[in-house]
Amino acid sequence: MKKAIFIVGGIVLLIGALLAALLFAPTNPTNEMSAATNKEPSPSNSTETPKPTANDTAAVQAGRYETYEANKVSAEGYERTVIFFYAPWCPECRAFDEAITRSTIPAGVQILQLDYDSATELRKQHEVTLQSTFVEVDANGAQTAKWVGYGKDKSVEAILENL
Repeated sequence: MKKAIFIVGGIVLLIGALLAALLFAPTNPTNEMSAATNKEPSPSNSTETPKPTANDTAAVQAGRYETYEANKVSAEGYERTVIFFYAPWCPECRAFDEAITRSTIPAGVQILQLDYDSATELRKQHEVTLQSTFVEVDANGAQTAKWVGYGKDKSVEAILENL
C-alpha cells in the first residue's frame, strides 16, 4: 500500500513539475520582434505598388448581399454584380439565401436579391424562367453570365465559380 502511494505521489510531482515548467518557461518574443524591426527601410525608389488615392479609381468595396435596387448595379467599387432571382416560397431559394447570409462575400462582389415574382421585366430581359437563377451583369446592367442554381451546391463559391 505504501509503495502505491509513493508511486502515485511521484507521478503527481512529475506532472506538476512539467506543468510548472511549461507555464513559467520564458518565451522569447523579442527575437521575433527584433528581426521584424531590424529590417532595413526600403529605398525611396522602391518598386512597391503605391496605395490608391482619392483621384484613383474607386477602391474595392467589401462584399455585400442586399436587396436589388437598380442604382446598386452601377455602384463603384464592385467588380462583380450578381442578381439573385429569389422567390420566398421556393425552398431552393431559401437555402441559397441562408448560405449567402452565413458566408463572407468576397471584396468587390455584390449579390443583389431580386423578387422573382414581381420582377417580370428583368426576368424577360435576362430570359430567366426559373427562380434560384443568378445573373451576372456589368455596370450598365447588361448580362455577362447566367447560372441556374436549382438543385446545385448552395454556396457563394458555387455561385461565383459558375458565373
